[in-house]
Amino acid sequence: MEGTGPEPKEAPAEPLGQGWQGAIGVTHSGPSYLLGYGSDFYGVWDRNKPGLPIWRFPRTDEGWGAAWSQFVAMEPRLENVPSAEGPPKDILVKYAPPGGWRSALAWLGVAFGFLAYIVPGFFALKSVRRWKRRAIPRPTFAWVMGGAIGPLFVVLGVIGYLSLGESKFLLEEHFSSAHPAFTTDSDRFVDFSVADGAYHILIKDGSSPQTARHIFHYTRHGLRIESTVTMPRQSSFFSVGCWNGDGAYLLVLLDTGEVGLFENVTPSERRALTDPIRTDAVRPPGEPNRLRIDCVGGSRKPTIVSSWVNGKPVFSVAVSDGVDSFDAVGFLVAAEADGTEFVVDDVLVVAERPPPAKSPVPAIET
Repeated sequence: MEGTGPEPKEAPAEPLGQGWQGAIGVTHSGPSYLLGYGSDFYGVWDRNKPGLPIWRFPRTDEGWGAAWSQFVAMEPRLENVPSAEGPPKDILVKYAPPGGWRSALAWLGVAFGFLAYIVPGFFALKSVRRWKRRAIPRPTFAWVMGGAIGPLFVVLGVIGYLSLGESKFLLEEHFSSAHPAFTTDSDRFVDFSVADGAYHILIKDGSSPQTARHIFHYTRHGLRIESTVTMPRQSSFFSVGCWNGDGAYLLVLLDTGEVGLFENVTPSERRALTDPIRTDAVRPPGEPNRLRIDCVGGSRKPTIVSSWVNGKPVFSVAVSDGVDSFDAVGFLVAAEADGTEFVVDDVLVVAERPPPAKSPVPAIET
């Protein structure tokens, strides 16, 4: 679903006062706007104009996604500030691990998987020995249980284990500590660091592009990554993307205000999936922009790559020879001038296969 935001974390309450009409809790806050909820709606309030919400959405999954997209488009620098009584359950459920009957079935599958050969296998082996001694007739039932039912339970155990370990929400990074999910190394070409609650990428030698990635333990058939970036005014580009080994699909933002989709075929080879375009969704250099890219593997079908800028859909491309899974997310940046700095914040990564931003079109021929 487009724009599905992260679940709030426990934190001190945000004082609502009497000015925020209809609000019973606030989930996220920024310098200019508040994202919160009422009894039957999600809303965005203007801090400078207390009163009714300036944006109002139904309290449904679709409403939360729309409210989140609208809020991050208006307020790239945000903070989690749930109410003292805790966030509403319909927000908490977004990226919660499976619960209820799904959790019970998962544990049942794990239990049966471990018992698969302990119980039927024990009786099957015991009956074989007795049959060989001619103490009993051919034990067909016990053999079927050990040879057929046992492996079925093993499969149930694997499914159960994977179900318990599945979590759509993979990463939420606000760079509030000195040990973020992305590198903080430094060399003669680039300096990666955390300062003032943001991730800074300082280009010291602009002779080659620089990459910062977060690699996952397992591949995913669908990934969504979004982040906020403040671009310098110098000649440069910033991209956010999904990786498979050395290859990647990238949403590129140029200092000219143009955006495009590219494929990183190898560390030194890139091809354009779209022509760069101008869109009024992009804010000027020096102002933060919220970039999002979805990468959905297609198996025998084309890989679908979609992108959003500040909550507005921009591209959807069908890559006929695309990869099927992804193991990393990150940024690829470059600048002509030494000393160019990019500022990144509020990174969100979700494992999902969302619908395309637009009706997908074939990648351009290059």
